[in-house]
Amino acid sequence: MWYIIGILLTVCFLVDPVLCQSRYCYYLLGEVNARLCFDCPAGQRLKYGTCYTCHNSCTITPYKVSSSSVTVLQSRFCDSNAQDCYRCTKGTYGVGCGSQCVGRCDSNGCGQYSGNCFRCDDGYWGDTCSSTCPVGCSGTRCDQVTGSCDVCESGWTGDGCDVTCPSHCDDQGCDQTSGTCVACDVGRCGYTCTNGCPPNCDDQECDRVSGSCVTCDMGWYGHNCVTPCQTTCDIQGCDRASGVCVACDSGWYGDYCEYLYPFNCDFLGCDKYIGNCSSCQAGWTGPKCDTRLCTGHCLDDTCDDSDRCINCSHGYWGPQCSRECGTHCGDDGCNRETAVCTGCDTGRHGARCQDACIQACEGGCGQYGAVCNDCVDRFYGDFCNLACNANCNSSLCSRNGMCTDGCVGGWTGPMCDRQCDIEHCSQCRESGGTVVCV
Repeated sequence: MWYIIGILLTVCFLVDPVLCQSRYCYYLLGEVNARLCFDCPAGQRLKYGTCYTCHNSCTITPYKVSSSSVTVLQSRFCDSNAQDCYRCTKGTYGVGCGSQCVGRCDSNGCGQYSGNCFRCDDGYWGDTCSSTCPVGCSGTRCDQVTGSCDVCESGWTGDGCDVTCPSHCDDQGCDQTSGTCVACDVGRCGYTCTNGCPPNCDDQECDRVSGSCVTCDMGWYGHNCVTPCQTTCDIQGCDRASGVCVACDSGWYGDYCEYLYPFNCDFLGCDKYIGNCSSCQAGWTGPKCDTRLCTGHCLDDTCDDSDRCINCSHGYWGPQCSRECGTHCGDDGCNRETAVCTGCDTGRHGARCQDACIQACEGGCGQYGAVCNDCVDRFYGDFCNLACNANCNSSLCSRNGMCTDGCVGGWTGPMCDRQCDIEHCSQCRESGGTVVCV
């Protein structure tokens, strides 16, 4: 290779005539088989044997030509006049790529001759992406040519997504084309949810189109739930269409619970439709429990056909349980035939618990015989009428009089009734029938 006036000169021998006839080759002295192929340094363009510098904004476009004997890698930047680029760097366009792309083209730039953006940044549209997409477009994206939103953000409608959905549409928003709400806020109805549901709809829920309540609040019925149930219906209210009570308050019967039931029905009440008692209070009989069964103080007001009580209420005795048991009979009352107390209050004894136990008894005494259940301190015996020996320590003894805490000084024996008689012996004890000093 030789350098001639600063131009890279490549001599091509015996190359394909087609290659040598290209605009990058030049005949040398008319020799058919010895042609010169000129190529300029990167960034320049050959013209009549001279290299011209391309515009700075032209981009490199490598290409390859080859034959069986040679491969040439060259760089094409601009045309033969070195004025117009074959290709512009991204972000430029025009003759010589001398103009910057305008607007908000994305990273792909703009057309080399038109300057129009290939694609816009998100949120922009137009030939040069200079217009802002409507605020209601989902993801701020819109059609690059028309500016119309592809999809509206929730809460917006219209071609440009620039109209807010009606205020009572729920979180699902509204239809992008018609503006009709997808669903309404609680308590609203209508295509645009501008109407309120009737006030007595259960949970304020009504049909979105017709406005009719889905179901009524407890205590209301009829079209749009404007009619109150009868006040004597129980807490279950009434049928939404007919107003018939589901069940009645205690003391009432009939479809609308408009009739009082007989006074002596028990807590189960009566048949809702004809008023017959489910069962009667004690002491009454008949379909409507209006016939008295018995008198006196019968337990649960029950008696036989002769008006004799089956059992007496607590504290009464006799055939009709009309006589009171003794005042001190215990919780079990008395025998209904003899009035003998079944048990006595603590501290009383006798058939009718008419007598008081001895004062030294502790925990009362037996109903018959008056034997004490236990004795207070310092007393013993069946009736706790015997005092413990004074020679017992603290005067404490068992129920049979034996000292439980030893003897005071100078005394010994189970009941501390033997004196220590050995001279100078202050403490003694019995051993084999003999008293010995301790």
